[in-house]
Amino acid sequence: NRLTVIFFLNCGITLVSCMVIPLLIQERAIFYRERINGYYSVLPYCAAKWLAALLPLFLVSCSLVFSFAYLVKLRNISMMLLIYFMQVLAVEGYGTFISAWTNNMALAFLANACIGAVALLFGGYLAKPSTVPEVLKWLFDWSYFNYCFRALARNEMEDIKKFDFMYPWDSGVHVLEEMELDSYSVEYDLTALAIHCIVMQVLFYFMIQFVQTGKK
Repeated sequence: NRLTVIFFLNCGITLVSCMVIPLLIQERAIFYRERINGYYSVLPYCAAKWLAALLPLFLVSCSLVFSFAYLVKLRNISMMLLIYFMQVLAVEGYGTFISAWTNNMALAFLANACIGAVALLFGGYLAKPSTVPEVLKWLFDWSYFNYCFRALARNEMEDIKKFDFMYPWDSGVHVLEEMELDSYSVEYDLTALAIHCIVMQVLFYFMIQFVQTGKK
């Protein structure tokens, strides 16, 4: 169904964070040399890296949306593209931070896979808040996949008044209620994704500035 397609698109976005890890780990040696030589500092490097990534990440979002949206006749394509773009930025932020956390590429891939797996598990499709122990419910509030999936589900389902085929629920609103995806607005979830992106980029800056300085 539509929500399953959206979920697997979310899974595909995980690959975005994997793509940035080897590139950033390899180029950091060049940055260390230029920084020690006094050619440029951390802030211009971090800002330039983020700005240079915007267009490629937007094209990745376009490829994800237009590869599936028309095939399965998903709705509200422009809003879907915006949601996926914010999600890709957030996921790239996590990959960027992990690449600054360690110089070991294998360890970085492992950490990225573990974080992505937990985010997907608490992403609103495989589990609902009412089905997990109280001590784990905070993971729904952290999971960037949850914000993306919930926004996409509302974008897709909210305006459907009646399905044209046999379905356990008679409208999109009932689907959202059953899956516990009706709590917040799309704008709220977009804001949460933006916060994820900003926080990860700030943490990347502090890791490069104070931890991975390139000095022995």
